[in-house]
Amino acid sequence: MNYCLATITDKYYYKGTIALLNTFFIHNEWFNGKIIIIHNELSQQSIDSITEKYNALFHQVDNGLMTKLYKIKEQIPQLESLYKRFFILEIFKFSHFDRVVYIDSDILCKRDISPLFFREEDFIACKDVIKPNYYRNVNDFSIKKYESSYQNNLRTFNSGVLSISNKFLSEEIYKELVSYLIPRTWQGIKDHYGDEIILNRYFIKQTQLISNEYNYRIHLEKHYVQNENLFFKDARLIHYTGINKPWRIKNQVRLLLRNFKYWKYIWLWYKCCL
Repeated sequence: MNYCLATITDKYYYKGTIALLNTFFIHNEWFNGKIIIIHNELSQQSIDSITEKYNALFHQVDNGLMTKLYKIKEQIPQLESLYKRFFILEIFKFSHFDRVVYIDSDILCKRDISPLFFREEDFIACKDVIKPNYYRNVNDFSIKKYESSYQNNLRTFNSGVLSISNKFLSEEIYKELVSYLIPRTWQGIKDHYGDEIILNRYFIKQTQLISNEYNYRIHLEKHYVQNENLFFKDARLIHYTGINKPWRIKNQVRLLLRNFKYWKYIWLWYKCCL
């Protein structure tokens, strides 16, 4: 089976990328696939450093996609800080692989994640988690109360961790996804969402939702316990969502001032990365 692990990086996320790859290989010694890092204008020194240590391949973001992104962020100013999230669309070009597993570069690997590479479903993600009996609706990304089983078909997923089979890896699908980069896609959306708007609307009916042990977002621990009986100790991938990334000391302080519960996440970072 021909598979790869893909992520996105830039000069800010570089340290996160290194941490992701370090921890991935510690817990997944079986892996013999390819590592592909999507970037735009990463320094040659950074590229050489990662290539030497991990034998990674680097994929430059398509010029056509960059042109579309520059245009859409002019039309929708709130996407200015989010436009790099759309680099994820590049993974759909990787049609020479049987499966691509995508993981954000602000994630640490805590345990083996081989099931992401060897499951049979074509599009795998972890569901968005809201407070009990509520969900995020794919139509307008608002939070609604869960009232019927039909609403399971409208429940959104988080795009920080994805596992995609060759069925959805093609230039045709890539072009269809890029075609969503128009203002109409964001009509009626109140909050700031980037790639998840496009990916959810395109794949919502074809997605296999799996346990959030594969995408354990640090700010949602309470909801994981309530909704899935899922605890920190059970997590396989720890996702440092939000603006406070653990590779900056001032952000660690902010997290601790917000709530001391974040200590275990900061300590995990130090154990893994220092």
